[in-house]
Amino acid sequence: MEFILFALLVSAFGVIPLLAHGKVGAAGYVFAVASVLFSVIFYFAVPSSVWPWWGIYGTCAWILWIASAIVDSVLEDNLQWTAIFPTALTIIYIVSGSARGWAIVNADEYAAMIGNVEERSWTQDVQPKDPRHIRMSSSENAATLARQTLGQAGSIGSQFQVDESRMTLQKIKNEFWWVAPLDFNGWATWRATRKVPAYVRVSAENPTLPGELVNLSDDQQLRYTPEACWGANLARHLWYSGYRDKGLIDDSLEIDDNGKPWWVVTVFHPTLFESGEKIDGVVVVDPATGDNKFYALDQVPDWIDRVVPRSFAKNYIKWRGMLHLGWTNAYWLWGAGKDLTVPEEPNLVYGSDGYLMWATGATSPNENDTSLVGIYYTHSRTGRTVFYKAKGSTESAVLSAVDKDDQVQFKHLHGADTQLYNVYGTMAAIVPLLNENHLFQGVAIVNIENIQIMGIGSDQFTALRDYQKVMPLSGHQIAPELAHDIKVVEGVVDRRADVVLGGDQAIYLHISGVPHIFMASPKLSAELPMTKEGDRVSVKFYASGEQVEPMEAFDNLSLKLEATTAEQFVEQTSRDQRDQLQSQKDIQDARKSLNSLTDKELAELLKRLKEKK
Repeated sequence: MEFILFALLVSAFGVIPLLAHGKVGAAGYVFAVASVLFSVIFYFAVPSSVWPWWGIYGTCAWILWIASAIVDSVLEDNLQWTAIFPTALTIIYIVSGSARGWAIVNADEYAAMIGNVEERSWTQDVQPKDPRHIRMSSSENAATLARQTLGQAGSIGSQFQVDESRMTLQKIKNEFWWVAPLDFNGWATWRATRKVPAYVRVSAENPTLPGELVNLSDDQQLRYTPEACWGANLARHLWYSGYRDKGLIDDSLEIDDNGKPWWVVTVFHPTLFESGEKIDGVVVVDPATGDNKFYALDQVPDWIDRVVPRSFAKNYIKWRGMLHLGWTNAYWLWGAGKDLTVPEEPNLVYGSDGYLMWATGATSPNENDTSLVGIYYTHSRTGRTVFYKAKGSTESAVLSAVDKDDQVQFKHLHGADTQLYNVYGTMAAIVPLLNENHLFQGVAIVNIENIQIMGIGSDQFTALRDYQKVMPLSGHQIAPELAHDIKVVEGVVDRRADVVLGGDQAIYLHISGVPHIFMASPKLSAELPMTKEGDRVSVKFYASGEQVEPMEAFDNLSLKLEATTAEQFVEQTSRDQRDQLQSQKDIQDARKSLNSLTDKELAELLKRLKEKK
């Protein structure tokens, strides 16, 4: 009951003005009321004493000093000298805060908070992100798929909720995933279940795949969560575990390489009074047992992706951009305002070194300026930051250009979560397109230096071909991620026709012996316009049952072209994901079939299995 002890100490300190004036009875009454009130506040708020003057404890004592001085003055019917207590404390707090925390006197310290920043120029040779792991699923799309997955999970869906505020991107066995923890849907659910049996994960690389409910074994189910009650509440558990004097932020559910979930919470302390937060490391909590261990910043296990919170990365960049030439340059009425930059919202991306990075665009503080001056890449584990000088448009300008495109508006789509890539030697934004239900519908690729140059397609592949059409540069990029239910036919082309529909060219092919005609834009594949009768081809398509089937992918087997390493990797990854999903679906179908069997049918099945042995 340590929170009661803290409440008693704060209350005792807060009635000093009354005791100093000899009003013991009034002090006792105020002490009793305050002790009960502060006990409730401290228990539910689990406050940290890492802040100056012990944070909320000092604040509560200061408020109680004011209340005690007011009570004293009311009892004496005039202002008493005891008012000197809160007045003096307020003056001391303001003076110490201005001396130790205000940017006006600590501009250099704030600007240096980010550490050494390496500056580079964006060139065709610089590729700060791995092109094999484009994040095609936006946070909107992932949250929608996670909710759909939980809604299809039967009773689990009514007892638990997707904690979208803690849905995080992370790398699991070299694949990029959105991980959404489940949590109790209120006190009644917690009382009845006491454990969370699963979490949801959504592929961040392939938005066509449905979300996956990952059921946990009994010994791995989540007992300690942010929404659990009493001692099982994650924040309260850490408070009791010795972290009451530490700053804790950004609790996220991370999955290790063995598939076990852990709570990873960043530990920090302020260095400039109430600001200038610096990371000490992380505390890793076993959600099943509550066991926890602190890892210093240079000792964090390799499977942990998130150490640097988004807010820290953004603040460091803001302080560097605004205060590197002093406070007066940025904020003084007659300041020069030289070389000032402010950050856009950081996005988490997959780095070329296999780790996650906070990618943050930098622009001028002018609200009407839509020009990008550079990009910061902050390592999500170490905080090491690299700045790439660049010219182009900001994320808001790119999204505005995408949303105003005729094709996008006609289909009632919108862009989300832009990411910058080196495409054909140009800096380009990859923008997932979502419909009104926040589901993935396509991709836009926008040239940052000239946002009028844009390619749009149903996936990366077609968008890249469209981009290549408007900016004909050499090179190859990513192969498309395809859904597992696409059918494949292979054969010899015996008919071909080129047709213009609505001003756009379309190519129709017929494969010998196949009762369908296949149609696609020439932008689908560089091989498609070169295909002629007699060529052997492979076509992937959705089996709609119509006479004319639109092609989803095309390969001319008679043309021997070499694929890039990135294309081979992504194609293999996509095949593996489809096979895994199909295997899971087969298992689910088999279970449903077994549940529908009668006792007689089950007995017959067991008999046949024994005979086979």
